[in-house]
Amino acid sequence: MTRTTYSYWIRGRVFAELAAKSIESVKRFDRFLVERQFVVVTDDHETYAEAAGLFGKDVALIQDYHSGRPAMVANLDAQIKVLMNTPMGERVLFLDADILVNQYFPWTDADLHVTWRPDVNGDVEMARQQPYNYGVLGVNVTPATIEAFIWMRARILRMTPERQRWYGNQLALADLLGQPNGGKERRIRWTLEDAGTRLTAEELPCSVWNYSPSGPDEDVSGKGILHMKGERKDLIQHYAGRLNAAA
Repeated sequence: MTRTTYSYWIRGRVFAELAAKSIESVKRFDRFLVERQFVVVTDDHETYAEAAGLFGKDVALIQDYHSGRPAMVANLDAQIKVLMNTPMGERVLFLDADILVNQYFPWTDADLHVTWRPDVNGDVEMARQQPYNYGVLGVNVTPATIEAFIWMRARILRMTPERQRWYGNQLALADLLGQPNGGKERRIRWTLEDAGTRLTAEELPCSVWNYSPSGPDEDVSGKGILHMKGERKDLIQHYAGRLNAAA
């Protein structure tokens, strides 16, 4: 059985507490599988000190020493660190801290597993600019996927300071993959003349695998991953209780 690493990047105690809830949700349905591990990365000294008591012994808490880089760059720093320390052929599921996992992730042989949306709260144009939500990103670890993350970090480092603080990772992923194309092959190209490195991406609908409830009363039994992004973070305790009750 292929081992899966569930990985989080955090800054601040609030996000450490959210990540602890997210890890609990994975353990709830994944309690009979031994081929998994948890890795939490932070570049913040206070977060590291405070988070040490929040996670069990089966969670690796890593301090990344690129402290002070803008959030989107630091996020990629952490993800590259995790990928570089994961054996080839294994899997990594990168998750935002404000996520609850409700079903087994639908892994395929694709290099990347991304979640896409046709609109963002009804805004079709924003979805054209950012067709993928970066909060759920599955990776089969290969030389090509490691190169893809290094490419995205290089892309973010060329963005404006504002984009390096927010949305830069989603924009870089869109630049890497282009618009959703049904899973056809892409290329990682460093120059216009570069023949590129082959890359495949499985496209999963946000409506199932990166779903954000609008309130506390929704039926989420058919949703694989719940993402309490933005102002929804207060709902994570509520839905965690509901998922635990349904287990």
